[in-house]
Parts: sequence; structure tokens; C-alpha cells
Amino acid sequence: GGGGQKAGGGDPEEEDVPAVPPAQQPAASTSTSTTNSSSNTWGGHGARGGRDRRGRSRPVVVCVVGEPNVGKSSTLNALLGAKRVAVSSHPGRTKHYQTHVMCPSLMLCDCPGLVFPRLDVSLHMQVLYGSYPIARCRDPYAVVRYLAERVWPRLHVTLGLRPVRDEEEEEAEEERSQDLREREGGPRRGPNQQGKAAAAAPAEWRDEDWTPAALLEAMAARHNWRSRRGGRLDVYRAANWILRSALAGRNGVSVA
Repeated sequence: GGGGQKAGGGDPEEEDVPAVPPAQQPAASTSTSTTNSSSNTWGGHGARGGRDRRGRSRPVVVCVVGEPNVGKSSTLNALLGAKRVAVSSHPGRTKHYQTHVMCPSLMLCDCPGLVFPRLDVSLHMQVLYGSYPIARCRDPYAVVRYLAERVWPRLHVTLGLRPVRDEEEEEAEEERSQDLREREGGPRRGPNQQGKAAAAAPAEWRDEDWTPAALLEAMAARHNWRSRRGGRLDVYRAANWILRSALAGRNGVSVA
């Protein structure tokens, strides 16, 4: 008799058990339909973005975060299949938080580069590898020294530089040349020829004589980079030129 009551569904113990709402029951059909739904999933792996307050489905948000100049924007362009994000060889090109819809269920986000404190990497290496902007470097001469001491062949050999003589030495050499030409009855040299003679390299210069200052002066003299005030050689511009060449791997200068 007792078995008949249980089979018939009239057992009072079953009536005391509260009914679970359908929304809370883990139905197999519900999980299957969710996995196959394109509005709440991405790639069929069950990744859902959830719903907002109005009940609308939200896409999955994938954010690319990292140090500057490591290829975050280039990666997004490759995923999107088009050039939607501006890229540059110099760090700091991405200024603001950007969102790009790849499909209705997936959104890609591009963030500005984050510079984390690095105790194991010097500031010189961060500048040379592009993690730290060259324009913000307060002492580019120290970075040039760091580079010149570690590359081979030496920078003055790679760039084909010739040292610049001191002004006193240039004046003395020019006076001796003028006296010699006057004795021989030759014409006097013009300003352009005097400048070329002043840039002639002394034969006794060795590798250890090439200090960072001499290196930058020679580079500025080759391109005739001079400051607006005083007309002195613009060594700051020469330092930036060398660092940007090393960053881009141009003109034979590279840190790789």
C-alpha cells in the first residue's frame, strides 16, 4: 500500500519540497541553446558579455594593455583586417582609450601604453628600445654614450665621421696655410674652403679619443646643424638624430 502511494505521487513528503523556479534550474537545453546563440557567445566557447539594465545583450570586451611601442595597435589592425588604429614607430601614438566593434558579440579596446617601473632595465635601454620617448629624455647625451660604448663597429666608423678641431687650432692652421699660400703667390682661400679645411681630420685620432661630445660635434658639423643663438654646433639635435636612427635601425645604427 505504501509503495502504491509513492508511485501515485500522493506522498506528503514530496509536497513539502518547494518547487524550484524554471529560471534557476540548470536545464541542459538552456545551456545548449546559449552555446549555439550568436548574440551571447563568441566563437562558440561560451564566452558571454552579459546583459545591461535594460536586458540587452552586451558584447565581450577584450582590452589590449602593455608597455609603449610593443605592437598593441598593430595587433588590433591585424585582427580587424583594416587600418583603423594609427600606428607609429615612436611610443605614445595612442593617446586615448579606443573601442572597435569586431562583430556584434566582440569589442576590441586599445589603450595607451603603460610605463611600469623597471629596476632590471636601465633608462638608456628603455629609450633605445622605444619604451621611453626620446623627446622626453632629459639627458640624450648619456644615452648616446651608453650606445657608443656597446656597439661595434664604433659609431664614428659606422657613420663615417671626422672629428672637428678646436677653434684655436683651426685659426692657427688657417694662418699657417694663408702664410704659405702668400709666399708661394697663390690665391687666398674663400670662406667655404676654409670651412672644409677646418673639418679635416687629424691623423692621430684613435677610437678612445672619440668622446660623446666629439661624436655629436662631428655629426652636427657634417649636417651643418647650428643653434639659432650664437651659431654653435647643435649637439642636441645630433644626439636625437643618432637615437632615432638606432630606434628605427637606419643608417647602420642598431642595438639588436
